[in-house]
Amino acid sequence: SIVVNKRQRYEQSSKMEAYQKHMDDMEEEDKNALAKAKEILEHSRNNDLPLIAIVDPPRAGLHPSVIRALRMAPKLETVVYVSCNPTGTFINDAKQLCVTQNSKRRPGTPYVPIKSIPVDMFPHTDHCELVTVFQRKLTQSESESDSVK
Repeated sequence: SIVVNKRQRYEQSSKMEAYQKHMDDMEEEDKNALAKAKEILEHSRNNDLPLIAIVDPPRAGLHPSVIRALRMAPKLETVVYVSCNPTGTFINDAKQLCVTQNSKRRPGTPYVPIKSIPVDMFPHTDHCELVTVFQRKLTQSESESDSVK
């Protein structure tokens, strides 16, 4: 009985250590992805090319700092959002991307959903992915300058 308890504790401890290592690795990947995104956005400030972002977040949705970065990038005209949770976190993320500017909480220019397409990647199940294209809302002056071009 004592040996079994020790073995169970050892197995639980090993599982917890493996889980913690996995979480640490994921956090490091998130930091690397955010650093790369910041590098791309910084590089885009030096040229006139429009940017398109494609995001495919985990079930938990986009991190608030990512939503903020997307809204704050002035040259980022289009966001393509691939959601594996269209009835859950996608709704909140879409709201955060599209809601009008509100000081520090929602800085930057909001987006407008243009088109959504459900994609059945798992036949014979209730699950589907949702691909949605968001574009920036144009101000009156921006839309007038675009029509002149």
